[in-house]
Amino acid sequence: MTRMGRTVVIGAGVIGLLCAYELTRHGECLTLIDRGEPGMACSWGNAGWIVPSLSGPICAPGVVGSSLASMLRRESPLYIKLQWNLDLMRW
Repeated sequence: MTRMGRTVVIGAGVIGLLCAYELTRHGECLTLIDRGEPGMACSWGNAGWIVPSLSGPICAPGVVGSSLASMLRRESPLYIKLQWNLDLMRW
């Protein structure tokens, strides 16, 4: 891996600490900043869990349906180009 520049990681929760760990493991010189003791803010409140099922509620009725529909519109930022994948179909 090529040497990167100097990096600042803000937040010493589960994600910030993991990012800092991986960056230093790959030779990055970094500064880790947190306003309190590492792991004692949001990571303490959610016991370090990082799971989509515990994310916040959907903001309004119909958001899921309209989001799924927008995945098929080319001009949408959520657009996904559908294609056949025979390897995936065999799986």
